[in-house]
Amino acid sequence: MNIYDLIEELLAPLEVTTGVIKVIDPPETYITYFQYDEGSAGFVDDKEARTIYFIQVDVWSKIDTFSLGKQVQNILTENGFIRRSVFHDYEEDTELFRQGMRFYYTQNNNN
Repeated sequence: MNIYDLIEELLAPLEVTTGVIKVIDPPETYITYFQYDEGSAGFVDDKEARTIYFIQVDVWSKIDTFSLGKQVQNILTENGFIRRSVFHDYEEDTELFRQGMRFYYTQNNNN
């Protein structure tokens, strides 16, 4: 399973529109996510044994991002994602609140 499929599967129970990088015709509340870096986290017999993914997840809303953002954090950290940072923002042009979260996730490769 690739990292995007994993995130999509984990966030599905929230029943919120999600999309990789952006959502076309978004509702008032939605979630976007993307991988901003990837690297090797270890080798065994000259083969990459573990891959580390750096992910950003953004919760966008006209009203409140705090409770949904906390749910996203809980789901991801309970499933092996390590939280690196969280920030809050308001975008004047779209009139949307945004909670940005950065995580990393290490996947064992079964070669």
